[in-house]
Amino acid sequence: MDVSELHRLRQEIQLLRRLGKEFRIPLTNGVGGHGEIVVRRLTLAHDRWQITDGAASNARVWIADDWKPINDVGLEAAHPYSLDEALTVAHQVAEYEGAAYEAEVRASDPDQD
Repeated sequence: MDVSELHRLRQEIQLLRRLGKEFRIPLTNGVGGHGEIVVRRLTLAHDRWQITDGAASNARVWIADDWKPINDVGLEAAHPYSLDEALTVAHQVAEYEGAAYEAEVRASDPDQD
């Protein structure tokens, strides 16, 4: 890859990060199933992001190492992260939630091994 191509790709990534409103991080687990952690922007005018379970109703946000109902936290407080912080934490939460789901499945069905 030449320098001009690398420069073009960096600019494209920066543009996508500025325009992005939502990122989805899949849960990691070895037993199948689907789940994801969703990182959402407050508005395009702000670099404030939330980490959510992605539920259509009764959504929860990840704040201070725990899930909290978004209605209890409030909209502004539900977006405490910059994009870089939110993506880093969301990957950690996806690993944690994936491992918890895997342990739950294995405990309820010992044949999963």
